[in-house]
Amino acid sequence: MDTLERLFGVRKPVIAMLHFPGLPGRPRFDPVGGTGRLVDSLGHDLEILQEVGVDGVLFCNEADLPYQLRVGPEIPAAMAAAIGQLKREIRVSFGVNILWDAIASLALARATGARFIREVLTGVYESDLGMIEPSIGEIAGYRAAIGAGDVALFDNIAPEFSSAIGYSAQDNDNTDGQAPDAFRVGKYALGNLLYYPAPNVMMGGELQWGRRENFSDGFQSDGFKVQFSFKYNFSMKFGG
Repeated sequence: MDTLERLFGVRKPVIAMLHFPGLPGRPRFDPVGGTGRLVDSLGHDLEILQEVGVDGVLFCNEADLPYQLRVGPEIPAAMAAAIGQLKREIRVSFGVNILWDAIASLALARATGARFIREVLTGVYESDLGMIEPSIGEIAGYRAAIGAGDVALFDNIAPEFSSAIGYSAQDNDNTDGQAPDAFRVGKYALGNLLYYPAPNVMMGGELQWGRRENFSDGFQSDGFKVQFSFKYNFSMKFGG
């Protein structure tokens, strides 16, 4: 039995999102409604989602814009309190996701009995939040330290928005015997922004720049290129 069947009882589960309203300490928190509004909002959505037959739910602080790479203790505390009040009503496997703090997500899962977390767990990304560079070694160590080895790790292969920046250069040590128009210096740089709007879908744009300088004839030239790409990953089985 694979992980998905073990957690959800089916091979291809439908996992629905339960978005918390703004949490304490974040710009969208409603101090008038307080934590009671959190429970009311989540409870309403939970009832509907379970009624239509989803296989699992994922609690997430999606409204806590702008997101943080490390959250304060008030975030998992408020989420744990709300989930605790709803625990008796949850009839499906559930997970938790604190954007974008895998350590806090694991702590929340351990406290609430969540069976999985979703996070960006590996890689390095330049994003609208700054550099996202999770340490899977630290995450795995913390998971073991708090006894959360039974909490499954669902990895966001890439954040919704991410980009890559690259630069390279070559500088030749030309000899006097070479032609004046021989290649001497080359430089290349690129920057892109990639968007992942849905599973298996990627789109984005990229700006590239290059420069060539000749040996001794004074020639140099800059080139710019803009390109756009769209990718959809799929698989298909033919025959038996």
